[in-house]
This record gives sequence, structure tokens and C-alpha cells, in this order.
Amino acid sequence: MHWLFIAGLTGILAFIIIDLLGLDTTSPYEEIGSFGLGLSFGMIIVGVILTSRYSAGIRAFKLRLSDKIKKES
Repeated sequence: MHWLFIAGLTGILAFIIIDLLGLDTTSPYEEIGSFGLGLSFGMIIVGVILTSRYSAGIRAFKLRLSDKIKKES
């Protein structure tokens, strides 16, 4: 989980640097900055979900789902 947050931090830093240098309208920097912003936003969502009170329920659901798939195979 720690490494995912580091990846998100790296993404937002890449976006900020590209934006501050004024490269946000130049290809390929525009795509790199957009990817970094999307990565950081995704990591924030994952972090909020995994640190919420519902994380134990989500984990139990995933385990039940994987058991059903194994039984069907």
C-alpha cells in the first residue's frame, strides 16, 4: 500500500512540474501530466476506500467471490 501512495505522489509531482514549466500544452508532456494526475487521483480513491470502515466488508466480499469462482471451476 505504501508503494501505491508513493506512485500517486510521483504522479502528482510530475503533473505539478510540467504545469509550472508551462509544458502542459506541448505533446508528449501533456499526456504525461494527464497520466500523472489520473494516477494520483486513482491512488487517493484507493486510499480512501482501503482506510474506510468498509474495507473489512469489501475484503470479505472479495474472498467470498473468489471462493465461488474456485468452486465453479
